[in-house]
Amino acid sequence: DPSLDLVWSDLELEDFEHIFAILAPLEPLYIPEQPPNAVTRVRFSRRLSHLDWKRFIPYASRVKLVDCFYRDGGGYGILDESAYADLLLTKPLASPLFPRARQLYVDGRFMPYSSWFQVFVSLLHEDLQSLSLYAFEDAVDEVRDFLGEAVWRSPNIVKLYIEGTFGALDRNIGDSLSSSIAKLHRLTTVPRSLAFLLSGKLRRTRGMRRRTAAGSTSAVIKSFGIRRSLFSVETFHPQKFKFIVFCHKTSHTLNITV
Repeated sequence: DPSLDLVWSDLELEDFEHIFAILAPLEPLYIPEQPPNAVTRVRFSRRLSHLDWKRFIPYASRVKLVDCFYRDGGGYGILDESAYADLLLTKPLASPLFPRARQLYVDGRFMPYSSWFQVFVSLLHEDLQSLSLYAFEDAVDEVRDFLGEAVWRSPNIVKLYIEGTFGALDRNIGDSLSSSIAKLHRLTTVPRSLAFLLSGKLRRTRGMRRRTAAGSTSAVIKSFGIRRSLFSVETFHPQKFKFIVFCHKTSHTLNITV
């Protein structure tokens, strides 16, 4: 039904309680002394079964975008960790939660919670094309691990966006980022801040050589030769040009957004 395709095409965090209620009824989780303005946490009222998932999959297959960013003041129920644990324990092993999703937005603030982290991983699949991640300082290890999962679960990612404090990322997961990006052979777009981070890490990678070509005062061209691969990083004046990375190994151009 085309109307259902439109209803479930873009899924935000506040929609989770509605789409997962297709699996089984949800009930509020009672928390003593909870403030009246606190977010309501919900859980499944019974254990999920194979028949529940069989009914759920046609709806889940309509989802094209999954937005897991938390927004204050939404007035909606959020699934409790126990509910996500039930999802992970009972879902079909070979199927991601939303098998046809092409875009995924992940809120790193949830990553320290093990069930949330595993749910984010279960949203990765080989047809995913765009991944946006808010990297929270208190979860840099989880962010690093999640990106490692994304490399082999979603190798066809075309666009990768990472927002957050890059000082922490540079110190903790910069090496993982630089090695991961070389494995995403279809990648075409990353944020400029990530490009600066990667260029710095590539310069320090063992077995690389650096040479600088002449250019105008507003343009510095740096080339880094890597075993079996060559990355050329062109750094232009940010107010006039885009930051572009050429990956000669796969003949792809990474258009760094400004």
